Amino acid sequence: SLSGGDGNDVFQFADTAHLVAATNGVIGEVGTDVVHLTTADTGIVDADFANVTTVETLTLTGASSAVLGSNADAAGLDSATGTIKTGTGATSITGANDKHFTIDATSLANGTALTLADNDTASNFTVTNLVGDTAQTNLAGTLTVTTADNTDDNTITVITGAAATDVRTSAGAASDTVTIDATALANDVNLTLNGDAGAAAGTISITNFIGNLVTTNANSGAITVSLVDNTVDN
Repeated sequence: SLSGGDGNDVFQFADTAHLVAATNGVIGEVGTDVVHLTTADTGIVDADFANVTTVETLTLTGASSAVLGSNADAAGLDSATGTIKTGTGATSITGANDKHFTIDATSLANGTALTLADNDTASNFTVTNLVGDTAQTNLAGTLTVTTADNTDDNTITVITGAAATDVRTSAGAASDTVTIDATALANDVNLTLNGDAGAAAGTISITNFIGNLVTTNANSGAITVSLVDNTVDN
């Protein structure tokens, strides 16, 4: 096995085929330990992490796709202890087995999609440092998104899933427009807008909305809401 021992360690693999081939797996042990896939990999599956333990970060490269569930959770990559770091390219993360994962989108390029989905479950996602755009497919679990200041074109798009969604806008982003497409948000489900301690500026535009809006220190700029016909309870 590959064992990190004391301290912070980075285990680099060209792709998950090399990760799986690591004899007797990868053991991070003490410290903050990283599995870094150094090339783009669109075939990452949960079973790839069956022999990985006590790691805290999975770092992706380029455009990558992953299905993460119980094995990734047991490896230490669940939201309680771990983080998935995107590459610069379009990234797709599918949750399985009702787990909760945190996605650090710091490296995701402006205008690039982070697609989040469920695999017949209700996985929950937390996204941080977003300047790209999110897209959801069949996302039944909760979604929390914290934006960062987009200095490229000042636009960020968040597409909700069906369940409770919390969008936390960044202070210092006075020129940003954050568009929230709430088409998938179910009737009577909360969309919460939370600004950070600095009270985020800029504009928030909510479209296709039939849920409930909750604001807490949400914005010092404009909030616009476009409603659609609520045929469930009017």
